[in-house]
This record gives sequence, C-alpha cells and structure tokens, in this order.
Amino acid sequence: MRRCFLVAGMIALLASGGLASDIFVKGGSNFGPMVGFGWHDLMLGAQYEYGFSRYVGLGAIGGASWKNHTADWGSYNYTYISIGFQCNYHFIQARGWDPFLGGVLGYDVVSYSDNLNVGYNHPQGWSYTGSRMFLGGTAGANFRVGRNVLLQARLGYPFYLAGGLMFGM
Repeated sequence: MRRCFLVAGMIALLASGGLASDIFVKGGSNFGPMVGFGWHDLMLGAQYEYGFSRYVGLGAIGGASWKNHTADWGSYNYTYISIGFQCNYHFIQARGWDPFLGGVLGYDVVSYSDNLNVGYNHPQGWSYTGSRMFLGGTAGANFRVGRNVLLQARLGYPFYLAGGLMFGM
C-alpha cells in the first residue's frame, strides 16, 4: 500500500512539473475561440496572441453579438461587432497557470433597428448605425489543461466576462 502512494505521488509530481513548463513563451503563438458577455448579450469571438518577449504578448481580439426579437408591440434587432489589438503583460508562468493584465485598442460597429406597431412611438421604424474607436483593458489568467491547450478566463472590455480555449503553436 505504501508503494502505491509513493508511485502515485511520483506520477503527480512529474505530471505537475510537465504542466508548470512554459505556458507563455517568447516567440510562441496562442489562438482560440471565446464566449462571454458583451454590451447586450452573449458574445462569440476569437483571439490571437504572439509572445513578443518573455512577459509581453501582442495580438488581436474580436467578437460579435446579435439579436432579433419580435413581440406584440413590434420588433427590433441589433448587431454589435468589436475588433481590436491587444497587448498583455504576463506576470508568472508557474504551476499550470499564467495571470495577465492588458490593454485593447479597437473599433466597435453597432447597428440597431426597430419597427413598432401603431400606437407606439415612431411606428414607421427607426434605425441607427454607428462606429467608434475604443480603449479597453483586461485582466485574466490562462490555465493549462493539455500539452498545447489552455483554458482562459478574462474580465474586461470588449468582453466583460469571458472564457475560452487557447491552442498553442
């Protein structure tokens, strides 16, 4: 019984040592899909990050959210698209996790339209399309779940609360 615990402990130690190695590396690339909450609803997106130095990663991030709704009073729909460049500072890469803080410089495109039934304001319909540049921030962490697979959790803008998978190359 003692040998079983010793062997299990050695396997756990070797496995954790393998997970602790190089989550974020200079010259490495990570990319993957994201899902999170944006301005209005659920956002779907993707991101890419390149290890510019040992601690700094540069890349791109983008997402989209849309909704079409019909009710007794009328209907509305919107589309929200956000795309930007990100720069993240990775603090440590140890024990299978990698916390980071960063900034995002990007561009938002928003379109909205509604068609209200008679008796409501502007029943003929109303629409709006606009765009703007934005400066956002992010905080999060990567967690190793496989040899080249990371699970990411982040809080910031353009996604307020998001999770995703990152695949390393």
